[in-house]
Amino acid sequence: MNSELRSTPIGVTLHPRVLSEWRHPWNIDMAFVDQRWRATVNPGFVNGRPAFIDMPATWLAEQVKSGAASQRDFGINPLTGRPYFEAWVFNHERGESPERAKGTGGPVRLTNSPAPYMVLGAWRNPAAAAGVSVSETGDIRVGAAEGYPKYFDSLGVRPPAGAGSLNQLATQSAEFDPSRTREIRAVDIVLTQPRIGAKLEFVPGHPIADVATAQISTNYLRDYVKLHNGRARLRATTKYQPLPDDPIEATFGTLLNGDDPQFDELHMATVWMLSPPGADSDAEPDGTWEPFVQHFVFWNLNHAPRNIPPSSPNEDNIVFIVPLALGTAQGVINGIVSVLNGMLNEALTFLRDAGDVRGKFWTT
Repeated sequence: MNSELRSTPIGVTLHPRVLSEWRHPWNIDMAFVDQRWRATVNPGFVNGRPAFIDMPATWLAEQVKSGAASQRDFGINPLTGRPYFEAWVFNHERGESPERAKGTGGPVRLTNSPAPYMVLGAWRNPAAAAGVSVSETGDIRVGAAEGYPKYFDSLGVRPPAGAGSLNQLATQSAEFDPSRTREIRAVDIVLTQPRIGAKLEFVPGHPIADVATAQISTNYLRDYVKLHNGRARLRATTKYQPLPDDPIEATFGTLLNGDDPQFDELHMATVWMLSPPGADSDAEPDGTWEPFVQHFVFWNLNHAPRNIPPSSPNEDNIVFIVPLALGTAQGVINGIVSVLNGMLNEALTFLRDAGDVRGKFWTT
């Protein structure tokens, strides 16, 4: 009673459980409930507002049926701007079974009581080979595993798969350490923050009716912000894949495809699951596995998009001089080229400033 076990490099030690122990914002607690692992997050804030977790309709209905939910707990639905209790999920008798609730549910604040949680699944195996390929010589080669923190070496996790040919790896398997028979799994926790987006709008003009041959301008988008009311959300994903970090690559994707995601993401934590000794290589985490949380954020966050008004770029003009009709046609040519120059400099402005509206996270 009032104690807990902790795994350390020197073994398992007994510690007193301190009820008043301070937990930093975004601290994740793990629990195995209803045959599934749940992650509960100590409330964290972005720009002074709590983040959300999407909960299914059945969970919302359960709170109503049990009487645990109240309007004070759930407040205003950020998707509708109206109280949660006006939504369809609350328009039923308390005797109705929550399993009959229909719909997709909705976002719930981390500060709510009862607290929302993420159900963790789709675990990845960081010790497994990354993939198989065939070389030009016909050899079958295996990619190196992702790996895991060195801390788990001392806890008996089997070594991660190395890169090389199958023959080479078969020789290395003979050197297997019999004391390292534990399996490891992982899943990432990601924060998604809506922001404005940008794309380059190109409207061709009528070659006869219009003087200009095209119109080009920078448009700003708020679709994702409107959809999620600008609120940050937490989600679990098998493997966090960051958005392109190269501004030129990201901007050209927006320039050509109009495919700005309109949100920024931050890798908040990785949950590592450690199996008992001798687990199967394809085993899934259950109640006998031990969770370890690797946090990357320890304080409340600020976020802002890069929405600085475009500065006047250095003019990069196209010059096209043709000695046609003793120069009398040069004025017409200059008029056409001036249109091209306008489009060119609008595109360059988009690339240099206006098009890159990706945001930044920081702590104070």
